[in-house]
Amino acid sequence: MSRMRVGQKAHRALDFLVGVSHRRARAALETQGFTAEDLAEGWARLMALSSPGRTVLEPVAPAPDVLGELQAFEGRWVPVCEVVLRLNFPAVHAVVLHKLGRTEGPDVVASITVLLDRLEAIARPEEEGGLGDEGRRARALLAQRKLTDEVIAEGRALLARIGRAPDAPTEEELDELDREARALAEQRLWSWYLEWSTLARLAIRDRSLLRSLGFRRPGRVAAGSEEDV
Repeated sequence: MSRMRVGQKAHRALDFLVGVSHRRARAALETQGFTAEDLAEGWARLMALSSPGRTVLEPVAPAPDVLGELQAFEGRWVPVCEVVLRLNFPAVHAVVLHKLGRTEGPDVVASITVLLDRLEAIARPEEEGGLGDEGRRARALLAQRKLTDEVIAEGRALLARIGRAPDAPTEEELDELDREARALAEQRLWSWYLEWSTLARLAIRDRSLLRSLGFRRPGRVAAGSEEDV
Protein backbone atom coordinates (compact mmCIF):
# COMPACT_ATOMS: atom_id res chain seq x y z
CA MET A 1 0.00 0.00 0.00
CA SER A 2 1.31 3.44 -0.83
CA ARG A 3 2.01 5.77 2.03
CA MET A 4 -0.98 7.89 3.06
CA ARG A 5 -0.77 11.63 2.74
CA VAL A 6 -1.52 13.75 5.77
CA GLY A 7 -4.80 14.92 4.24
CA GLN A 8 -5.96 11.34 3.80
CA LYS A 9 -5.17 10.58 7.42
CA ALA A 10 -7.06 13.66 8.57
CA HIS A 11 -10.06 12.61 6.45
CA ARG A 12 -10.04 9.11 7.98
CA ALA A 13 -9.91 10.54 11.48
CA LEU A 14 -12.70 13.01 10.73
CA ASP A 15 -14.97 10.27 9.36
CA PHE A 16 -14.34 8.23 12.48
CA LEU A 17 -14.99 11.11 14.86
CA VAL A 18 -18.25 11.99 13.14
CA GLY A 19 -19.29 8.34 13.04
CA VAL A 20 -18.82 7.98 16.78
CA SER A 21 -21.86 10.24 17.20
CA HIS A 22 -23.98 7.24 16.14
CA ARG A 23 -25.50 5.86 19.33
CA ARG A 24 -24.88 2.18 18.57
CA ALA A 25 -21.31 2.78 17.40
CA ARG A 26 -20.57 4.77 20.54
CA ALA A 27 -22.08 2.08 22.76
CA ALA A 28 -19.93 -0.57 21.07
CA LEU A 29 -16.80 1.48 21.52
CA GLU A 30 -17.63 2.08 25.17
CA THR A 31 -17.26 -1.65 25.73
CA GLN A 32 -13.61 -1.13 24.75
CA GLY A 33 -13.21 1.70 27.29
CA PHE A 34 -13.98 4.63 24.99
CA THR A 35 -14.99 7.74 26.98
CA ALA A 36 -15.99 11.36 26.40
CA GLU A 37 -12.41 12.29 27.22
CA ASP A 38 -11.13 10.02 24.44
CA LEU A 39 -13.55 11.67 22.00
CA ALA A 40 -12.39 15.14 23.05
CA GLU A 41 -8.78 14.04 22.67
CA GLY A 42 -9.43 12.90 19.11
CA TRP A 43 -10.99 16.22 18.13
CA ALA A 44 -8.15 18.12 19.80
CA ARG A 45 -5.53 16.16 17.85
CA LEU A 46 -7.37 16.75 14.60
CA MET A 47 -7.57 20.49 15.28
CA ALA A 48 -3.88 20.56 16.19
CA LEU A 49 -3.09 19.09 12.77
CA SER A 50 -4.90 21.93 11.01
CA SER A 51 -3.19 24.64 13.03
CA PRO A 52 -0.13 23.29 14.87
CA GLY A 53 1.52 26.72 15.01
CA ARG A 54 3.90 27.02 17.94
CA THR A 55 1.51 25.39 20.38
CA VAL A 56 3.34 22.06 20.31
CA LEU A 57 6.72 23.63 20.87
CA GLU A 58 8.41 23.65 24.20
CA PRO A 59 8.30 27.03 25.95
CA VAL A 60 11.44 29.10 25.61
CA ALA A 61 13.62 29.13 28.69
CA PRO A 62 13.74 32.51 30.45
CA ALA A 63 16.70 34.81 29.76
CA PRO A 64 19.55 34.81 32.28
CA ASP A 65 19.33 37.25 35.16
CA VAL A 66 21.32 40.08 33.62
CA LEU A 67 20.74 42.35 36.61
CA GLY A 68 22.26 39.67 38.81
CA GLU A 69 25.29 39.40 36.54
CA LEU A 70 25.70 43.19 36.60
CA GLN A 71 25.44 43.12 40.38
CA ALA A 72 28.23 40.55 40.47
CA PHE A 73 30.30 42.66 38.06
CA GLU A 74 29.89 45.69 40.31
CA GLY A 75 30.72 43.73 43.43
CA ARG A 76 33.91 42.46 41.81
CA TRP A 77 35.32 45.58 40.15
CA VAL A 78 34.12 48.64 42.06
CA PRO A 79 36.17 47.62 45.13
CA VAL A 80 39.22 47.07 42.88
CA CYS A 81 38.85 50.56 41.41
CA GLU A 82 38.30 52.05 44.84
CA VAL A 83 41.38 50.66 46.53
CA VAL A 84 43.80 50.75 43.58
CA LEU A 85 42.98 54.30 42.53
CA ARG A 86 42.61 55.73 46.03
CA LEU A 87 46.05 54.49 47.08
CA ASN A 88 47.90 55.16 43.83
CA PHE A 89 46.06 57.85 41.87
CA PRO A 90 43.94 59.95 44.22
CA ALA A 91 43.03 62.49 41.54
CA VAL A 92 41.84 59.76 39.20
CA HIS A 93 39.97 58.14 42.09
CA ALA A 94 38.07 61.37 42.67
CA VAL A 95 36.93 61.38 39.04
CA VAL A 96 36.13 57.70 38.57
CA LEU A 97 34.43 56.96 41.90
CA HIS A 98 32.62 60.28 42.34
CA LYS A 99 29.22 59.45 43.89
CA LEU A 100 29.58 55.80 42.93
CA GLY A 101 29.26 52.84 45.27
CA ARG A 102 27.42 49.57 45.70
CA THR A 103 23.85 49.66 44.41
CA GLU A 104 20.76 47.46 44.56
CA GLY A 105 18.33 46.33 41.88
CA PRO A 106 17.92 48.29 38.64
CA ASP A 107 20.20 51.09 39.92
CA VAL A 108 23.14 48.84 39.05
CA VAL A 109 22.57 49.57 35.35
CA ALA A 110 23.26 53.29 35.73
CA SER A 111 26.12 52.63 38.14
CA ILE A 112 27.98 50.29 35.78
CA THR A 113 27.30 52.54 32.80
CA VAL A 114 28.86 55.53 34.55
CA LEU A 115 31.81 53.48 35.82
CA LEU A 116 32.69 52.12 32.38
CA ASP A 117 32.26 55.52 30.73
CA ARG A 118 34.65 57.09 33.21
CA LEU A 119 37.22 54.30 32.96
CA GLU A 120 37.28 54.69 29.17
CA ALA A 121 37.43 58.48 29.39
CA ILE A 122 40.36 58.87 31.82
CA ALA A 123 42.89 57.49 29.32
CA ARG A 124 42.02 60.12 26.70
CA PRO A 125 44.11 63.27 26.18
CA GLU A 126 43.17 66.20 28.37
CA GLU A 127 41.92 68.18 25.36
CA GLU A 128 39.43 65.36 24.76
CA GLY A 129 38.14 65.39 28.33
CA GLY A 130 40.49 62.76 29.71
CA LEU A 131 43.22 62.82 32.33
CA GLY A 132 46.13 62.40 29.93
CA ASP A 133 49.20 60.54 31.09
CA GLU A 134 47.98 60.06 34.66
CA GLY A 135 44.77 58.52 33.41
CA ARG A 136 46.67 56.18 31.09
CA ARG A 137 48.95 55.07 33.93
CA ALA A 138 45.93 54.49 36.15
CA ARG A 139 44.32 52.33 33.49
CA ALA A 140 47.55 50.39 33.04
CA LEU A 141 47.72 49.65 36.77
CA LEU A 142 44.09 48.58 36.81
CA ALA A 143 44.87 46.24 33.92
CA GLN A 144 47.65 44.71 35.99
CA ARG A 145 45.02 44.13 38.68
CA LYS A 146 42.99 42.26 35.98
CA LEU A 147 40.53 45.06 35.19
CA THR A 148 41.49 44.86 31.52
CA ASP A 149 39.94 46.17 28.31
CA GLU A 150 38.38 42.73 27.88
CA VAL A 151 36.68 42.99 31.28
CA ILE A 152 35.35 46.43 30.38
CA ALA A 153 34.02 44.97 27.12
CA GLU A 154 32.29 42.21 29.11
CA GLY A 155 30.57 44.88 31.19
CA ARG A 156 29.43 46.64 28.03
CA ALA A 157 28.05 43.37 26.68
CA LEU A 158 26.02 42.86 29.86
CA LEU A 159 24.57 46.36 29.56
CA ALA A 160 23.66 45.70 25.93
CA ARG A 161 21.50 42.75 27.03
CA ILE A 162 19.31 44.84 29.31
CA GLY A 163 15.79 45.00 27.92
CA ARG A 164 16.70 43.09 24.76
CA ALA A 165 14.38 40.29 23.72
CA PRO A 166 15.86 37.02 22.47
CA ASP A 167 16.78 37.08 18.80
CA ALA A 168 13.74 36.35 16.64
CA PRO A 169 14.00 33.21 14.54
CA THR A 170 14.52 33.62 10.80
CA GLU A 171 11.86 32.69 8.26
CA GLU A 172 13.79 29.52 7.45
CA GLU A 173 13.87 28.57 11.13
CA LEU A 174 10.14 29.27 11.46
CA ASP A 175 9.43 27.09 8.43
CA GLU A 176 11.44 24.26 9.96
CA LEU A 177 9.58 24.63 13.26
CA ASP A 178 6.28 24.49 11.37
CA ARG A 179 7.31 21.30 9.58
CA GLU A 180 8.35 19.69 12.84
CA ALA A 181 5.16 20.79 14.58
CA ARG A 182 2.97 19.48 11.74
CA ALA A 183 4.81 16.15 11.65
CA LEU A 184 4.32 15.74 15.40
CA ALA A 185 0.64 16.65 15.16
CA GLU A 186 0.19 14.15 12.29
CA GLN A 187 1.86 11.37 14.28
CA ARG A 188 -0.26 12.05 17.37
CA LEU A 189 -3.54 12.10 15.40
CA TRP A 190 -2.72 8.92 13.48
CA SER A 191 -1.72 6.98 16.57
CA TRP A 192 -5.06 7.92 18.20
CA TYR A 193 -6.95 6.85 15.08
CA LEU A 194 -5.11 3.55 14.68
CA GLU A 195 -5.79 2.56 18.27
CA TRP A 196 -9.51 3.33 18.28
CA SER A 197 -10.23 2.18 14.73
CA THR A 198 -8.66 -1.18 15.54
CA LEU A 199 -10.70 -1.51 18.74
CA ALA A 200 -13.86 -0.46 16.87
CA ARG A 201 -13.49 -3.25 14.31
CA LEU A 202 -12.95 -5.74 17.11
CA ALA A 203 -16.14 -4.62 18.84
CA ILE A 204 -18.43 -3.96 15.84
CA ARG A 205 -19.66 -6.54 13.32
CA ASP A 206 -22.48 -4.51 11.75
CA ARG A 207 -21.27 -3.39 8.31
CA SER A 208 -23.47 -0.29 8.24
CA LEU A 209 -22.00 0.85 11.56
CA LEU A 210 -18.49 0.22 10.28
CA ARG A 211 -19.24 2.27 7.17
CA SER A 212 -20.52 5.10 9.39
CA LEU A 213 -17.07 5.15 11.00
CA GLY A 214 -15.41 5.47 7.61
CA PHE A 215 -14.49 1.82 6.98
CA ARG A 216 -15.33 1.25 3.33
CA ARG A 217 -14.44 -2.46 3.11
CA PRO A 218 -13.82 -4.18 6.44
CA GLY A 219 -10.92 -6.57 6.38
CA ARG A 220 -8.57 -8.33 8.73
CA VAL A 221 -7.53 -6.32 11.75
CA ALA A 222 -3.87 -6.14 12.74
CA ALA A 223 -2.73 -4.20 15.72
CA GLY A 224 -1.52 -0.74 14.77
CA SER A 225 -2.51 -1.13 11.09
CA GLU A 226 -5.10 0.25 8.69
CA GLU A 227 -6.31 -2.46 6.28
CA ASP A 228 -9.73 -1.38 5.03
CA VAL A 229 -8.59 0.49 1.91
